[in-house]
Amino acid sequence: MENSDENDSNSSVSCSTDSSLCLALPDGEVTDRNAGNGNGNSGNDNGNGNSGNNGNGNDNGNGNDNGNSNGFSLPEPSAEAYDIAWGKWNNPIDNNWVVVQQLEDELVQISTSNYFAELNTAPVANLRGNHSYTTGIASSFIGSGNVGDVDSLLAAMDVDFDNGTISHGSLEILSGGQSWTVGFDRLVNKGQVDLNMNNGQLMDASGVISNSIGGDLGGVFTGIKGEAFVGGFDLIDEINTLNRVDGLYTIER
Repeated sequence: MENSDENDSNSSVSCSTDSSLCLALPDGEVTDRNAGNGNGNSGNDNGNGNSGNNGNGNDNGNGNDNGNSNGFSLPEPSAEAYDIAWGKWNNPIDNNWVVVQQLEDELVQISTSNYFAELNTAPVANLRGNHSYTTGIASSFIGSGNVGDVDSLLAAMDVDFDNGTISHGSLEILSGGQSWTVGFDRLVNKGQVDLNMNNGQLMDASGVISNSIGGDLGGVFTGIKGEAFVGGFDLIDEINTLNRVDGLYTIER
């Protein structure tokens, strides 16, 4: 694997956009925060006044503040929860597609033409059952294409760990006004994923640009129980090879 002189950078970019393609939050706003709605009843001090006339006085200055904060916390972004370090190559790789490389023990590196991620893999051999993975509010992504950065990303797939199959995979990427949509399926092999694209389309505001999408998909599961999947994509329009997009993303079950 060439690129020994690249400098790794840790950068977490959350799945985000106001586009109809994305289910997540605005860029850079995935950190936890509390959205509390304080319904404070300030100052209901019901005093029975015995001065002069018998009256029930409401002293609004010296009351009991019964503030009820019904807040919620956003989940920790999966890129942080599972110690995923990712960033952009200083020197992009030509035609690298998606490469998953074992670095040491359980540490692997996922590479695309312009991006990389390093993470620990899940013990997939111990996982059982059927699970659906999809984009959620904890999901993250990073990527770009020839017309701009990736603005939003949606991904999903069904995994049967008992027989090692992946089905109903889908990936939708919005980059600079271009919408890439691909489907995929295939197998889980020793924690890594060998994905096969089975259809693809590129569109913009004018309509369909291309139905001939090439490239590569791949990734690994992470977490003690395979709670998350880190995927890489490197796509190209085979009609106009100037149209391309690549990057990384997370989805959770």
